[in-house]
Amino acid sequence: MTMIIILFLLIPLSGCTSGGNDSSSQDFNNLDDNLLNVNQNKLSADKVDIWWDQSSGIPASSFADVHLEKQFKDTHFKFTEFHTPFIFASPSKNDLFTKLNSEVSPDLIVFNSRFLPLLIEIGYLDPIINNRADDLNIQESALEQINSAAPDHQLYALPFGQNVVGLFYNKAIFNEMNVPYPTDGMTWEDVIALAQRVSNPEKWSALDAADFDLVASQLSIRLYNPATQQVDLESDEWARMEQFAKRLNGLQSKGKSAATSTDSSMYAFSNGRIAMVAGSLYDDTQLMQGFYDQESNIISNGVEWDVVSYPVFNDDKLLAPAAQSLYIGVPRAGKNKEDAFKIMKHLLSKEVQVDNMRNGLASLLDDSASYADEFGQSSSLLSGKSTASFFKRMQEGSFDPSLDDYFIMGHWIKSVVNSETFLADQTLERAKGHLRSDISDYIVKRSKFIDQIKTKTNEQHEME
Repeated sequence: MTMIIILFLLIPLSGCTSGGNDSSSQDFNNLDDNLLNVNQNKLSADKVDIWWDQSSGIPASSFADVHLEKQFKDTHFKFTEFHTPFIFASPSKNDLFTKLNSEVSPDLIVFNSRFLPLLIEIGYLDPIINNRADDLNIQESALEQINSAAPDHQLYALPFGQNVVGLFYNKAIFNEMNVPYPTDGMTWEDVIALAQRVSNPEKWSALDAADFDLVASQLSIRLYNPATQQVDLESDEWARMEQFAKRLNGLQSKGKSAATSTDSSMYAFSNGRIAMVAGSLYDDTQLMQGFYDQESNIISNGVEWDVVSYPVFNDDKLLAPAAQSLYIGVPRAGKNKEDAFKIMKHLLSKEVQVDNMRNGLASLLDDSASYADEFGQSSSLLSGKSTASFFKRMQEGSFDPSLDDYFIMGHWIKSVVNSETFLADQTLERAKGHLRSDISDYIVKRSKFIDQIKTKTNEQHEME
C-alpha cells in the first residue's frame, strides 16, 4: 500500500483538535484504493498555494519546487515566504503572526519545527493519526518528537528534512599559523584552546558562533518561566552562557579587518576574517547567518574551508545542539487536501529525499543513513568536503519551548562577543536589560496573537 493511501485512510479531517468540527474539511476515509492509485502524477487543482518558512534559510526552489514542477506538470505551485515575528521591527505582511491572522490558508505550510506547538495551540493544522507510522518510512524518533509537541499526542506534521550544523574552519589560516586542523568530537574547551593558537587579532577572529540559540540549546537554557511569567537570567545555565560569551570576546579581531556589528559571522568567514565559526548550513536569509547564504562569497574569495562536528560542552551531558527540522503540515482550512497529501507523499518519497540529500538537505527517512555518504555531492559548495562530520550522532539538547523561532537572544549575546574587551561586562549588563524587555514584549505579542486567532475561530464556529 502506498504512503498516500495510508495518509488518506488514517487522517481524520473533521477538525484540528480532538472533538473539533470544520465544515471545510474533506473526509477521505471512504476513498477506495483504486481511486487513490489513479493519476498519481496529476493533481485536481490548477494552482496549489504553499507557505514556506524563509527563516529556515532552506530554499524552496532547490528542495521542493523543482520536484513538484517535474512531477505535477499541469499544476502551478505558488510559494509564498513568511518570516519569524520580530520585536525590533514593525509587523510586515510576511510576518507569520500577520499572515496567520489575516490571510486565507494555503494548501500546505512548510515551517521550522519550533513553530509546531504554536500552530497546534491555535488549531491551525489537521492531524495525521500515526498508528501505522512504520509504514510511512520516517524515523521513529522524528515522529515521536512531533507527537510529543501535541497535548493529544497526535501527529500534526511530517518531517520534510533537517538542517545540519558543524564547526567550519579556514584551512589557509591554520596552514599559515602551522597549527593542526580541528577534528571531529572536540569540546568547546578544545576548540577555544585551538583558537588561541591561531589567534591573530590584527587580521582575523579566531572563533565565533553564528547562532547562539544552538549554544543555548546545548545548555538547556530556559530564558522564560511560564509559571512565574518572568525572564530568568539567574540560572546556572545562563551563567555558563555569560562566561562562554566573554571567552569568545577575547578571540575576536580588533584590527581594521574585523567584522562590523552588522556583519554576520558567516559573512566574515566567507571573506577570510574568521578562522573557525560554529553554525548551521542554513539559517535565516535576512540575517545571513547560514553557511549556505555565503556560497557565492566563499567561491569568489577562494576560501579554502572544511568542516568538523559541532563542539560540545565538557560536562556529563555532551549534548549536540537541538535538531532544526523542516516540517510539512496541512492547514485545517486548506481547500485542496487531497492534492496536499499527494504532494506530501511525493516530497517524502525516497527519490526526492535522496536528491535533496545530494544537494545538502538531510533526510529523516528510516534508511537515510544508507545514503548519508551522498550528502552534498551534487552541491558545488559541499562536494569534496568532510560532510560525514554533519552526521556524528549524539544526544541533542533542546530549544526554549516558550520562544518559538526567536533570534533576540543571539543578537544581544553577539553584542557582548563583539564589544571591546574592557567593556564586555558593561555590555553584558546592558544586554541583559534588553533581553528582559524584549522577551517580555515577545510573550505579550504572542499571547495577543493567540487570543485573536481563538476569538476569530470561535466567531466562525458560531456563524456555522
